[in-house]
Amino acid sequence: MLGCDRQTCMIRSDAKCSSRRGCATKTIVCVANVIGTPWCLAFHAVVIYVFPCIYFSLEWFLFGLCRCCPKFEDRKFPASEASIGPIKASAKKIEWKRLDGDRLALFQGGVDASDVCQGALGNCWLLSAVACLCEFDGAVQHLFLDKQRNPRGKYRIRLYDVQASKWRVVAVDDRIPHINGKPAFSQPHGDELWVLLLEKAFAKFCGNYAAIESGAVVWAFEAMTGDSVACYKQQKNGEWEHLDMRPKEGSDDKRAVSLYHSGRVFTRDNMFELLCRYDGVEAVLGAGSRGEDHTLTRGRDEKRGGIVPGHAYSIISAAERKGVKLLKLRNPWGSFEWDGKWSDGSSEWKDRPDVARAFHYYKADDDGTFFMEWSDFCARFDSIDVCVRTTGMSEFVLQVDEKYGACGPTVGCCKGMCQFLCLCKGLWKMWCGKHSSDALVKDIERDGFSAE
Repeated sequence: MLGCDRQTCMIRSDAKCSSRRGCATKTIVCVANVIGTPWCLAFHAVVIYVFPCIYFSLEWFLFGLCRCCPKFEDRKFPASEASIGPIKASAKKIEWKRLDGDRLALFQGGVDASDVCQGALGNCWLLSAVACLCEFDGAVQHLFLDKQRNPRGKYRIRLYDVQASKWRVVAVDDRIPHINGKPAFSQPHGDELWVLLLEKAFAKFCGNYAAIESGAVVWAFEAMTGDSVACYKQQKNGEWEHLDMRPKEGSDDKRAVSLYHSGRVFTRDNMFELLCRYDGVEAVLGAGSRGEDHTLTRGRDEKRGGIVPGHAYSIISAAERKGVKLLKLRNPWGSFEWDGKWSDGSSEWKDRPDVARAFHYYKADDDGTFFMEWSDFCARFDSIDVCVRTTGMSEFVLQVDEKYGACGPTVGCCKGMCQFLCLCKGLWKMWCGKHSSDALVKDIERDGFSAE
């Protein structure tokens, strides 16, 4: 059966080479795709970069005309106590302020996990998921329909409604809760706005800021990607069980989901192999440490070997090299790192310089990023969250370089086109992209060995 991939415009065939007819069909499809590739690449380059460049260039000039217009105020999510909700931070003096300043930008030099730091709100689960997504170029920018700072203070952000199985557009203004002149909740790095606005969009989406004080990382993954997710829980015998996430029927709570047993169980060694395979297919990975879900203040004071109990972490990578199984993790607080074996500055790196070279290790400042051996990870973490992303043309997006002002869209277009065409990124994603699905998750698991 023949079909056209909407994402890449490539022809797909379900025919198998078990017969002459199947082989002939496969050959014809392959030749047709090779001939059509240059035209498909040109089409996607125009749609992804040229058209948006024209749109955002015109938008920039319209912004210049609108500077005297009144600022946008979101009446559905007003600057009031109701939008904050019942949280401890509300007991302090919260003041709503607009994000004003000539040096401010929506995105400043792209996005990075270090841009995301937690503030006076217990939403490490959400910010950890955001930090995980930052590891993939363009993933966060895709959520923003607006690619540059809006002088009127209006921003539109796409979030996936897990309950309704559809995308929603959440419009927010740039009035952010402040305490003592600084943002009360998430703490952005530098002069970027996107972290504060994305956090506010989630707060509006869920009802108020208090509604995002606790939640499931896998839900945040799906809310930002719309892709298939899975959770793995460590059992008392050391094995890891796959749990499926499903929304609760009839609930008005956007975050109302439950985890169900799937019956698929993995040994400790096989789980690490599975984790490496997920890393190899560019899946988004997170981890939850053992312990109770503490409040923010109590959690900061209680650490076990540098690991905060009941806390969400980002998994940046997982690999076995030179016989050593290591994971690279990050604390969304931007501090408080693991201080055991293979931690920053530990003797293991000096004793095994070959491993240090293999993992490209260098001693960095206390930025919340650290390495950890798999056995130590299993002793201190009991959950792993996975999101198998859709990869392909949908990953590319025009990234406006705001420091160039009116020329920002053009500069971003030129940079993007060079990477897309000259560096063959577009060709690679066109031929090697994949669609996320529950079946794909099962296929990745099937490549390993399930425990009996």
